[in-house]
Amino acid sequence: MICDERLKSLPVPTPEQTARFADHVADNHSWCKHLPFFPPGASFVFFPNPHAGRGVKAEGERFKVYDIKRGDYFPHHSRLATAEYLAQFGHWDYWVDDNPRVLDPQPGPWLYAADGSHRELLPDDLKGQWSCRLTAFLNAAPPMLGLRPSELRREADAFLAAGRRTLSRIVLGLFDSQGNEDPAFERYRALVRELSQATASSGNASLDDFMESERRAQRELLLATLQQVRAAWANGPT
Repeated sequence: MICDERLKSLPVPTPEQTARFADHVADNHSWCKHLPFFPPGASFVFFPNPHAGRGVKAEGERFKVYDIKRGDYFPHHSRLATAEYLAQFGHWDYWVDDNPRVLDPQPGPWLYAADGSHRELLPDDLKGQWSCRLTAFLNAAPPMLGLRPSELRREADAFLAAGRRTLSRIVLGLFDSQGNEDPAFERYRALVRELSQATASSGNASLDDFMESERRAQRELLLATLQQVRAAWANGPT
């Protein structure tokens, strides 16, 4: 099984590589355009990958994994050469799953056999253990609330309609490691109130404060999840 082989053989990234990878994930896309504004957001799965930083292409029924020799960059996105990726992040990789914004979701993440003979999905139990849920505020920026006004209104309405009782089971623990009562619901309900009192694109100090504090909270959660996965990685397969 590829999962067992991976955990047994891959070097555990250093704390520095893990911290850099957290920043890389948070900044690698304009997440405010791609993630829901409100909880439960989308699931970010973090996992060790034997082929992290490499490209993959199908060749008939086999798969060819290859090193990327030169990185490239275009606004908001970047791809590193394989050697640079491994030096910066080790064998960290991630996959965004269960994202309501994606109309045609693809299965993943895939793990590829060393000889290219087959691939297999990361097991669902590991996806559940090695993930956290994040919203668009992971990469918050002042203009973001005016970029997707229809999604903002629709997702705000859906968030409130879901109700406190349902959301408490989903949100609790996803944004607060201390187990305090439903903190994300309270924070995002306050956001809805602010939005009802100001236009999305206006310079509202309360909205700006929310974006900055939630940005920090999201990034802290991302890094904390990586550290939990790293600890499991270091202990080997269970």
